[in-house]
Amino acid sequence: MWSNIRIGIIGKGIQYERISKILRKKKLKFFVYKPKNDNYFDKKKYKILEGCNVIFILSPNKTHLKYIKSLSKIDIYFVKNLQLPVLRS
Repeated sequence: MWSNIRIGIIGKGIQYERISKILRKKKLKFFVYKPKNDNYFDKKKYKILEGCNVIFILSPNKTHLKYIKSLSKIDIYFVKNLQLPVLRS
């Protein structure tokens, strides 16, 4: 059951330490995507991230929506402190 799950993690801060420790304890492999800054984009690494079916979004809050939109084909998202903008009509 767990062997075919491809896990991706975006970000490598304090939350990463917690989540990666749990995943290692469960002996689950995962891929980490850590942009150097807001304008950084590594196509090759991002392509690997797109191949995951579970994503932990552990990046700064302002980037959450961007990642959710660009990775819309992912089965499951886990987002730390999800804070999306309020849309008013």
